[in-house]
Amino acid sequence: MVSRHWIGSLFDALYPPFFRLGNFSNLDLPSISEASKALGVLKTLCNEILFWPSHYAREPKMLTTAYQVIRLAFYLDRKHTYPAISRSPLNDLFRTVPEYCRRVGDASNPILPELAAALSGTHSQGILFGMLFIRCVKRCSGGIH
Repeated sequence: MVSRHWIGSLFDALYPPFFRLGNFSNLDLPSISEASKALGVLKTLCNEILFWPSHYAREPKMLTTAYQVIRLAFYLDRKHTYPAISRSPLNDLFRTVPEYCRRVGDASNPILPELAAALSGTHSQGILFGMLFIRCVKRCSGGIH
C-alpha cells in the first residue's frame, strides 16, 4: 500500500526523531500558501489507511503505521479521530490478532483504542490506557514490529 510509505515519510519529516521538542506547532502554517491543501491530502491518506478494508493480519510494521496515522489524525482533526478509530476496519484487524489484544478475563480488547486514548492527550484515562498499551506491547514484543 503506497499510502503507508507516504504516511511514514511525512511522519518522519514532521516529527523528526533527532528533534524531540519539535512538531507541527513549530510550523507557521499561515505563511505556507499550500498548507491547507497539503493538510487535506494528509488527512485523506490517514483516512485511507484507517478505512482501507484489505489490511491483513500480521502485516509488517502495522503497529508503527497505526501509531503514525493516529498521531497525525489527532493533529488534523482531534474531535473526530477517536470515534473514527473505534469504527475503522483497522481496529477490526487488531481485534483478530492475539498479539494486538489485551485479555481481561474471557474478553479480548484490541489495543488500538488504548493507543488512541493515550495519544489523544484529552482522554480522561489516557495515562492508564497508555500504560496498558505499553504493557501489552512489551509482553508480545517478539511478534510486533
